[in-house]
Amino acid sequence: MPAERLFSRAIVRLSPEADDEDVADFLQGLVTQDVTGDLPAWTGLLTPQGKALFDFIVWPAGHGEVEFRAQEESGGCRLVMTEKPVSGPVALLPSAVADAMLHPRNAEALRRLKLLAEKRA
Repeated sequence: MPAERLFSRAIVRLSPEADDEDVADFLQGLVTQDVTGDLPAWTGLLTPQGKALFDFIVWPAGHGEVEFRAQEESGGCRLVMTEKPVSGPVALLPSAVADAMLHPRNAEALRRLKLLAEKRA
């Protein structure tokens, strides 16, 4: 089956700010499907009047341990970011596969940190 890139799609991560907050409870009632049960689930976002705005997939992200290491180099520093998944679907994968999945997101995070450090954000 050929792969097709969907340019009109994006990834949005919802994370609780406090330990007692639940993202699924927040989404429940705003979407067309039950997101408190088995995931992933395909659902749609609703307006307060109940009209569908757009569709999306809810996927449990899990948690990870992220480490940043600054290494001094001539003319600046090098920031190394490593992430180890500790829960969720990615934690079940072999390390090499998990690393390949997490690399694009982490590379983008480092790119944005670089822009902030250089005051070009």
